[in-house]
Amino acid sequence: MPLCPSSVPVKFGDGWLDKMALDKVLRTPKEMTIKEIDAVVADWVRGAVVAKEAGFAKYFRSRVGMADAIQSGACQLIGLGRTAVLDPDISKSILLNPSVPDDVAFAPSHIVKGQWFAKLIPVKVIGSCLAIQFFYHNMRRLGNGLKSDRDVSIPSIVFHGIVETFQTGLLQAMERVLQSLPLAGKAKGE
Repeated sequence: MPLCPSSVPVKFGDGWLDKMALDKVLRTPKEMTIKEIDAVVADWVRGAVVAKEAGFAKYFRSRVGMADAIQSGACQLIGLGRTAVLDPDISKSILLNPSVPDDVAFAPSHIVKGQWFAKLIPVKVIGSCLAIQFFYHNMRRLGNGLKSDRDVSIPSIVFHGIVETFQTGLLQAMERVLQSLPLAGKAKGE
């Protein structure tokens, strides 16, 4: 007889491990056999054990930790997008470079400066996570041919965003006014 995981009473806390478990349960099919439930639970437990041992910290971000996580089946892909934004050559220069010893081959995390600023914003808007704006800011810098700025803070990014928005709006308004003037048509040869 199939069971429904959502009908099984489970108590979850507020920790990241509990949230990961809840997400796993919510993404499972609604009706499962006991064997299928056991398989889902076993996968989750294996991933949780690797996550706990790795601590999702320095060990997991090491070359050895990433290889262990993939080889054990705890994950199939390791995303280094944020690290790569700050150091685009990290794969070639450190992680895949055999001349770099394993004990120093890791992808460091970065603490974004000025996260206190998020508490000052009363409205929470979807997609407005200010910490991620740090990485978006640096992606735009890379796209413009500049280097990443590890020292920029969230208040600085917000301030520059407001100024840029104002400048862009002002320039567009001035352009529209100039185009509406009778002299603008004569200058174009009309």
